[in-house]
Amino acid sequence: MEAKRNAPKQQARNQRPEKRPPLTHFLCLPLVNISSLSQLESSVASFKAEYPPVPVTNLLDASTRQDARAIIPEGAVRPLGTLHLTIGVMSLPTPNRLAEALRFFHSLDLVDLMREAGRVATKLRDKRKSHLPSNPESRASVTKTLRDPGPMHVSLQSLHCLPRAKAATVLHAFPEDPTGRLHPFCLMLRDKFIEAGLIQNENKDKQKDYKNGVKDDRPHSESEIAPIPSDPYTVALNRIPKPRPLLLHATIVNTIYVRGGPKPKPDAGRSKKGKNNSRRLEFDARVILARYQNYYVDEARTVPRVERPARSEVLEATQNEDNRGAGPPTKLSPQYSFAWAKEIPIDTVCICEMGARKLPLDSEDADLNKRLGEKYTVIAQRSLEASHSSTSTESAGVMEV
Repeated sequence: MEAKRNAPKQQARNQRPEKRPPLTHFLCLPLVNISSLSQLESSVASFKAEYPPVPVTNLLDASTRQDARAIIPEGAVRPLGTLHLTIGVMSLPTPNRLAEALRFFHSLDLVDLMREAGRVATKLRDKRKSHLPSNPESRASVTKTLRDPGPMHVSLQSLHCLPRAKAATVLHAFPEDPTGRLHPFCLMLRDKFIEAGLIQNENKDKQKDYKNGVKDDRPHSESEIAPIPSDPYTVALNRIPKPRPLLLHATIVNTIYVRGGPKPKPDAGRSKKGKNNSRRLEFDARVILARYQNYYVDEARTVPRVERPARSEVLEATQNEDNRGAGPPTKLSPQYSFAWAKEIPIDTVCICEMGARKLPLDSEDADLNKRLGEKYTVIAQRSLEASHSSTSTESAGVMEV
């Protein structure tokens, strides 16, 4: 009798967990275009010159030495043509599933969605005006932008890491939008795809979060939302999506692409005790973060600092990165972060295939392809400038620069 009672439990324990569907596509905002190409190219070149990537074998050999703290592994810096802001990832493994996603994508009124994001952003303007920059020219520029936003532009700023500063695997920059429309637009667009069953909803207790209007403590300015507003979209912006919030960022460095690094264990994943068994190549990013989070001496971000970060700044960067989301950051002094690119026009939304492809160097576009390095294949793209004005590349299209 006891054996019969225990049989279902034993069977459940022996059952293999259901495999997650393969991720095949992602929804994104491209960052590389005619306006941003030269800026991003110069910034990435400057970054690689300041912290030259080294072969992974050298990094592993130097892991116990003091000078290993600011080393970037070779192959980790992402090719210029891959820079984008991911809104959500999708599993579209069959032609029918892909066709369903494309039909839904082209049915959306993106311009109306942008107007709605603007309406949400206006609720933040009073709060933003109390945090205007002290520089008169910068303050006048922000005030004018808030009054008449026009087409959406973002600046790519600073440098942050995942999972932690002392053992980083990813370095990324955040987009800054003075009009406050970027994050609400992307959040609403992602929610549309979630409701359509195209992007997996990883948010637990979503309805509870909507009701409670919990504030999302993101480290970029467009996440500062007034508490418990009445309309549902603004309420949505106040929640903390669990387990993963919408963290818009552009990946600059990712060690997953490094060849010759430590191989994952056969049982990579989480052990019974919750310990992460996967082996990703890690590096100490504290000095780099301190440098790029306080890169300029002036608020206008025109004069780079000559001196290296002081120990106090390194500790500050470490504390802020490792405690992100746990409370307000501790600032020892005003910081003017690195600007990777300014005034990048955000005028297109794309569905792309997973996996960037190397661009050929023997074609008529060889010079441009050499600068970009790699690109993601664009399956479909929509303009944000006119309702239902869209361009589709449903075969092997690529992002236009």
